[in-house]
Amino acid sequence: MNVEPETDLSSIPLDQLRTELDTTNDGLSAAEAVDRLARYGRNEIAEKRRHPLLEFASFFWAPIPWMIEVALVLSLLARHWTDSVIIGVLLAMNGLVFQAPSGAAAGRGKWGRARLGACRSLHDAVSLED
Repeated sequence: MNVEPETDLSSIPLDQLRTELDTTNDGLSAAEAVDRLARYGRNEIAEKRRHPLLEFASFFWAPIPWMIEVALVLSLLARHWTDSVIIGVLLAMNGLVFQAPSGAAAGRGKWGRARLGACRSLHDAVSLED
């Protein structure tokens, strides 16, 4: 294949694209599909998963949480226990508030991948479900 990975395929005329991708209107032969699968691998994006506790801890690594954490430490050093509890609760709520949208986005991402999982392909002029 002569197409560079950064090429915008939508800008190339269809006939030229078929030539450069070495395919036809009938799709790939089963043998060519197996060969390309062995040579290039599956057409998928690997999902990188982080441990949920590491994901949650990452919400405390930013300037605003740092300021709240410093206030918490100063309150503890001054032995202002009530203030320390209030600041600790605010810090935890800050993490939970930022974690909620990312959890919802992750759920939508799983839903989208499930919907896209059943892709159609054309081998030997027969349409197949992947």
